[in-house]
Amino acid sequence: MKKTIIVLILLSTLPVFGQTHFIGVKGGLNLTNNTAGNMFHPDTYRAGFTGGLSYDYIFKNNINIGVALLYAQKGNKLDLNLTDQYGNSLGNNLVINYNYDYISLPIKAGYSIGDKLKGVLNLGVVPSLSVSAKTVAHGFKDNSLIGLDLNDQISKFDFGALIEVGGSYKLNQKFLLVASIDLQKSFTNFIKDPFFPDHRLTHYGVTFSAGLKYALK
Repeated sequence: MKKTIIVLILLSTLPVFGQTHFIGVKGGLNLTNNTAGNMFHPDTYRAGFTGGLSYDYIFKNNINIGVALLYAQKGNKLDLNLTDQYGNSLGNNLVINYNYDYISLPIKAGYSIGDKLKGVLNLGVVPSLSVSAKTVAHGFKDNSLIGLDLNDQISKFDFGALIEVGGSYKLNQKFLLVASIDLQKSFTNFIKDPFFPDHRLTHYGVTFSAGLKYALK
């Protein structure tokens, strides 16, 4: 990650003839799940926040490279119908939220088309560092909350890929409104063995985001 930041700093010092630098802020909604979601019970996506800073370097031929520093909430949710020993419903559900939060550094490249209104397609990789991992369960008759820290069971590093489809609208010579949809899939097992020794758990999901970019040139 340090090497990537150094490369970006060096890029920003290069002559910018035919290129444009943009810095920006973005935020949005992360809908994520994991590949072992049906290991115990069918589950649903976690709706989490993602947001942070971005940097883009756009060449004259509409090729672009970019990087972002984001706080990304991932995970999933189990909704369990509690039953007695005979399989009869107890009339109450137990909801378990698996919350995994990361600092992510998406690095991407792609091509854009258009001028004032522009479309873009990017491919990239997403290295991430875990900053928080926990479960929060609520249910039972008193609707009490039960929390469990999972930081010791979660791998600190996660690595994945993304495909991004987005667009921008030029407000003036300095500012762009931007919006995008990202599909992400991790390759690394985010659960340490032997927590689930026979299963490989990876994150996947879709991100809807919008933001504002400022042209440095």
